[in-house]
Amino acid sequence: MRLINTSTLKFETFDVDHDVPPYAILSHTWGADEVSYQDMLLSRDEAEKKQGFDKIEKCAELADRNNISYCWVDTCCIDKSSSTELSEAINSMFRWYKGASVCYAYLSDIPPPSSYLEWLLGQVERYSDMDRSLFKNWAKKIGASRWFTRGWTLQELIAPRKLEFYSQDWTFAGTKDNLKDHISDITGIPIDVLSSSDVSNTPIACRMSWAANRLTSRTEDIAYCLLGIMEINMPLLYGEGDRAFIRLQKELISSSDDPTIFLWTDSSASFSKCSGVLARSPSAFRDLKEFTDFSVDLASKPYRMTNKGLKISLQLIPREGYTDEFIAILPGIQHIDDGKGYKYGVYLAQVGEGAFLRVDVNITMKEHTDQTHDEPIRSIIILDKPHRQAVPKEHRRVAGIAITNRRGEFYPSQRVRGLDVDISEREHSLYFFFKRDSISAEPTAPRIFFKMKQTSSVLQWDVDVSAISKLSCYEGSEYYGPPSHLGKVTVTNNPDSHFAKGIGAGGAGVGSASSLYAMIKKGIRYGEIMLIVDV
Repeated sequence: MRLINTSTLKFETFDVDHDVPPYAILSHTWGADEVSYQDMLLSRDEAEKKQGFDKIEKCAELADRNNISYCWVDTCCIDKSSSTELSEAINSMFRWYKGASVCYAYLSDIPPPSSYLEWLLGQVERYSDMDRSLFKNWAKKIGASRWFTRGWTLQELIAPRKLEFYSQDWTFAGTKDNLKDHISDITGIPIDVLSSSDVSNTPIACRMSWAANRLTSRTEDIAYCLLGIMEINMPLLYGEGDRAFIRLQKELISSSDDPTIFLWTDSSASFSKCSGVLARSPSAFRDLKEFTDFSVDLASKPYRMTNKGLKISLQLIPREGYTDEFIAILPGIQHIDDGKGYKYGVYLAQVGEGAFLRVDVNITMKEHTDQTHDEPIRSIIILDKPHRQAVPKEHRRVAGIAITNRRGEFYPSQRVRGLDVDISEREHSLYFFFKRDSISAEPTAPRIFFKMKQTSSVLQWDVDVSAISKLSCYEGSEYYGPPSHLGKVTVTNNPDSHFAKGIGAGGAGVGSASSLYAMIKKGIRYGEIMLIVDV
């Protein structure tokens, strides 16, 4: 382990398993002008000219003032030109922060507290209701720091046994211990975890939720920054993108019997009929912060990932009103909510002999533990991801309607990626999502009216757009290649003429972007049509 001598600001190396002396450690958010390992070696004078050197110097000064002879700073104590050293450091990071005598968290965007509050923050006890109010308000203020939004600082908050906050001018700003109640409210991390630095008894889903709203500069790092919190190790493969988070989940499945990892939900995928067994990012666990405990069913059979997906034994309960769809009760999850015991499950669609995919991934099933079912336990495979051969036609879902200009360009110019549309990234486009069974829809702009009707062979639309140059209807799926022409389209500049004749079923209406987004989040079942309108 490479440490900085606080007196000389020179590196010294120690055997991490035997002779590491007491050391302080810095937690901070990176800026544009940080000091690297090579900077410290090649020219101390040049290193001192960089903005990041001030943080190294202040960390060393604080440590020296507290009779700690060494400190560790991530910007310069790791030789990032060595992939081996970088991988070892990232896999050891949680342990290094936990082993530090003290962690200094530098909040570069937080102004200093008042002199009285600074004094109060250094006291062991609080003395009045006014003091407690000051603490609460100050915690909210530092909670707005960028430091609380970054992926890497999550483990730097949890792991250290002693953590001190410092404002932008290095004024003392409190400790994790005396602000823990408020930090817990801000982050969703239980107070006992903040106090003990022990995550081993916290369900995986809950731990994932702590990172749901955090960001990293590199896509892979949202997985790598969780290695210590998840108590696993794995090699780093920069360039793999979001596959890193998939790999993290597979490592967890192979080393843990915690089934809460399958309880993720994803509202952004609610219009995509089928999904694999694994989540796309920690944001899929956002709603599981309160899931702080569960009991392991020692009698349940082990599960494992295969080259096709998750091989697991589950009780499958037929889903009322749906063909070849089931509620899968996850083994071992007994959760207490409002004094009552609950068990949980997910929705599956059978797509082959013994093969299933997740559906309606924006919701999970929850029922009382005293409710029983007669269905036997079945050994199945939940596929790793949907693919053309696995997804039958009846399981496709609609992407929506996109409004383009007369030249056929999308707003913005980026085209729809298959059918996996994220409307939040295309606010200048108008996407209309509809439910195939009831054939009703709600547009996002008041100048658009439409109504639709599906017969055995065609889909009819009534559309009123003030300046229509072309309207075309396409069939497509994110799993099925390019779209092909389908169906019949009816266009009119006077919706009343067709609406009065009763063409179409369901209602027509004028909605808003928020109501559209709310409808998507409900996870209603969509059809298989994508309509593109040029205006």
